[in-house]
Amino acid sequence: MQIDMFNFIRKINGIFGTGKAGARHLQDVINLILPTP
Repeated sequence: MQIDMFNFIRKINGIFGTGKAGARHLQDVINLILPTP
């Protein structure tokens, strides 16, 4: 499951590009999956 999530995030990063923009979107995805209090 963890590997599938990693591949899922990699696909999203590939779509939205890498760098700051990709990292920012990655953080948003993580917040959606694991909301911070």
